[in-house]
Amino acid sequence: MKIALLLFLLLIMVSGILTAQELLPIRPHNQWASFMGSLKSCSDYLGFGYSSAWINGVTGHAFLLNMHPVVCPSGPVAFEHDFILANAESLGLSFTSIKAHKTNPEFKELQKEAFDATQKALADNKPVFGWELNIPEYYLIIGTDDNGYLYYDFDGSVGHKPWDELGESDIGLLTIYIVSSLEREPDRREQVHTALDFFNDYHTNPEQYAYEGYTQGSRGYDVWIEALSEDKADPWGLAYNTQVWRAERINGLNFLEEIKSVLGDKDNYEDLDIAINEYRMVVNKLSEISGFYPFPPQKDKISEADVNQTVPLLRAARDSEIRGIEAVTRFRSHFNRVK
Repeated sequence: MKIALLLFLLLIMVSGILTAQELLPIRPHNQWASFMGSLKSCSDYLGFGYSSAWINGVTGHAFLLNMHPVVCPSGPVAFEHDFILANAESLGLSFTSIKAHKTNPEFKELQKEAFDATQKALADNKPVFGWELNIPEYYLIIGTDDNGYLYYDFDGSVGHKPWDELGESDIGLLTIYIVSSLEREPDRREQVHTALDFFNDYHTNPEQYAYEGYTQGSRGYDVWIEALSEDKADPWGLAYNTQVWRAERINGLNFLEEIKSVLGDKDNYEDLDIAINEYRMVVNKLSEISGFYPFPPQKDKISEADVNQTVPLLRAARDSEIRGIEAVTRFRSHFNRVK
């Protein structure tokens, strides 16, 4: 990666398009959920030592499920991410967001505002990430030149996006996040409170976080099952959703286990241990399914045999997750009583 980056810099320096701004020396941390991978990279760069599981767990992302009726590949990204940013404040992170849709009459001005703000943030040593600098995912922005953004692509190469093309896709969303540190010292026990309170809120009413046409929470399994059973599942989306939600349940399982090491011996972990066992079964079932549907997908059509082997595993994962949700909720009730 370093050799490729040096060659890229040499090329653009020779061509005369590079400004004096240096590239931010931030390490990309790729995850199936690119928003969370970007967040992990920014957190690391700002000096926080959180694991991926801890970040995904505290923000609540590790326990999300967002499903479209045809298991569309948009499921893992098609929801409002503001609650993740709000929960991440307990991690010591602060965000400045610049968002616009290309139908906005002032869209051109907002494109320039986003570019100027990104240049200033990077000059101030603040990490930045944004939406759809290439495909519809989130990318770390590591620098700028006179014409646009320099970003890390998922293969480790450095890509370039003209600033006046950001948000001009069919989706039409311009989204930039500038990340900085809050001045207060993060408290791990408060982070557990944040995670458990959001967990309870989310699973009490997951539809409050859903876009029209999508289903959030454990009911997403039923939509997933129905799409397969009625031959509606998109093969590309099926492979992608399977990998993303499996990865998130691994983060969720690891987060629940990490709670015990963070809190120490003063808490009662009976219900938490039940939740850990249930989420371990969820991970096992989704891992088995992920073996059927690697990404990129290798099948253009979902066969009857695929459905017959997948649906029972999804039902088992759903039932384990529901029991896990109940156990985490009980643990939260106990945890809130402990001073």
